[in-house]
Amino acid sequence: MSNDENKVAKFFYVTTPIYYVNDEPHIGHAYTTLLADVLTRYHTLLGYSTRFLTGTDEHGLKVETSAKKRGISPQAHVDEMNERFKALWNVLQFEYDRFIRTTDDDHVAVVKQMLQQLWDSGQIYAKEYDGLYYVSDEIFVTELQAEKIRAEKPEAEIIAIQEKNYFFKMSEHVDWLKKHIEDNPTFIQPDFRRNEVLGFLNQKGGVNDLCISRPKSRLTWGIELPFDSDYVCYVWVDALLNYVTGAKIGDKVGVEAWKEHPADLHLIGKDILTTHCVYWPTLLHGMGLPLPKQIFAHGWWLLGGEKMSKSLGNVIKPLDLIEKFGGIENGGVDRFRYLLMRGMILGQDATLTEERIKAIVNGELANDFGNLLSRVVKLIEQNFVKRIPENSQMEQISSVIELPETISAINSNLDTTLDLIRDANQRFDTNKTWSLVKTNPSQGGSILFQCLTDIANASIRLFPIMPDKMMELRSLLGLSKKPEDEYDYTINGGGAVEISRPLFMRLDFDKLFGSEKVDIVAQKATVKSETKKVEQPVAEPDGLITIDDVKKVELRIAKVLRAEKIEGATKLLLLQLDDGNGVEKPRQIVAGIAEHYSPDELLGKLIVIVANLKPAKLKGNLSYGMLLAAKSEGKLALVTVSGDIAPGASVG
Repeated sequence: MSNDENKVAKFFYVTTPIYYVNDEPHIGHAYTTLLADVLTRYHTLLGYSTRFLTGTDEHGLKVETSAKKRGISPQAHVDEMNERFKALWNVLQFEYDRFIRTTDDDHVAVVKQMLQQLWDSGQIYAKEYDGLYYVSDEIFVTELQAEKIRAEKPEAEIIAIQEKNYFFKMSEHVDWLKKHIEDNPTFIQPDFRRNEVLGFLNQKGGVNDLCISRPKSRLTWGIELPFDSDYVCYVWVDALLNYVTGAKIGDKVGVEAWKEHPADLHLIGKDILTTHCVYWPTLLHGMGLPLPKQIFAHGWWLLGGEKMSKSLGNVIKPLDLIEKFGGIENGGVDRFRYLLMRGMILGQDATLTEERIKAIVNGELANDFGNLLSRVVKLIEQNFVKRIPENSQMEQISSVIELPETISAINSNLDTTLDLIRDANQRFDTNKTWSLVKTNPSQGGSILFQCLTDIANASIRLFPIMPDKMMELRSLLGLSKKPEDEYDYTINGGGAVEISRPLFMRLDFDKLFGSEKVDIVAQKATVKSETKKVEQPVAEPDGLITIDDVKKVELRIAKVLRAEKIEGATKLLLLQLDDGNGVEKPRQIVAGIAEHYSPDELLGKLIVIVANLKPAKLKGNLSYGMLLAAKSEGKLALVTVSGDIAPGASVG
């Protein structure tokens, strides 16, 4: 099959959330969009025809209020704010196919068409609403939700409101959605996010219908309901339909394109899980449209253990880091892209620290990758008159490169690529190649040839992440600049090679960051709200126990797969564990150890858990068991296990 025929047969459509135009683009926005860009580039290398959709969410009360304060129209306001995202996406070299705006005419038409369809089919109804309204998020909330919001954000404005509105019969689709999630285990990923959504759908009291309108007496900046001109569409409903508007395959666009090929992958941050995994699927189902094939929720970028937010004053601006990394013209963009892709394990939260950034930017890029290239080329320049030596040993070199075709393979692809480079470094050092090229030029030349082949291999694997630097590298090695043009890494003996500057120079962090260091990062702010301590009932034994009592407690070895902070909780961590049932069926435990252990240092630890403890709900998260720890004089240490012990092994 020719490459052109193959592309017709294979199509990949990826979408990102659309970003609220009143926000300033930060590292979280950049990361989600970078994931989409990198996956799109990988699929292009694999022969797919691709579509990559991103954009901005431009309606709602916050926009209208901001525009009034500035004395301009909402449209003028969003036109200006929108450019901040486009400008940054251009700097970061995101090759999207469309940057959609919810004020675009075709999107307004699609929203009206879909709302009319739901109205005509009897799935939207009007009723008087009498309850609570969370002003900053523009949502109606229950008493229980309001209590949770106030606990986490004491300053939150929640008001009583009474007004007529329109509602979508979301509750009628809940059973169907639960079955779809259960029948399609990869629909929501990672698995523990899937479990969160199922927990929401199974909540006591059931799932309410969704309010899809706002009266114009309270808000005018929105898409007018086609069946009642006194109301506009709720901003979240409007926003969720953009992925249908932006669909395109062949000559088909919008609804018709979505029917033929819905999104293969939709990327979100974990904070918008419910809207995208409950509201959106039920709306699509109500319209008779297919669902996206997979929704993947990644974690947060944390600074000082806290989520970034404007109120805490710890938001990282991508352009600030790019400038620190050498600027747009000096490799700063590629370093930034690599840091984001390497710095977060998909699905987990990631903490930016000076040590972590140094390890990635200086350790992996400058020391491992850049230094290998410099040493190899320098020996070629000095001993082979700047010509690549032949591989006289004729050792078999693999011609297969496995590129990530799914989001779950991205981290392992990076691990494999780094292993490839480190193995080449080890080969270079073990053979003392700097001496071998003088005593046995043929053998030494073969080692240099093999090292260049590994470097060329890595140039394809890393091209989607660092396109500029990898094109520079491929040009140096005499390869096509764009891997998809040839899709090989064949090094030709006798070809000219010369390096004028290191591919990746080491950064002087003291000079670059000065007294700020990398905690540019975080002019740490005081968190205003403290989580209420969750008291666990403790059984006080009267006396001795028997062996039968001991047997009632099931102690088991578990391996920590994931760990993350719980928003609004200073002492709690949410752990996902392999307790012998494998990584596909992790056990979730909430543990009060956040003041003693960071999420990163827990990964991979073998700990002891009580496996048959009755589940408890802490900060809205179910905990299936407890871990064992020792505490003395304010210090806490987990009970861990050393040696080759498999998760699931019993203790006792």
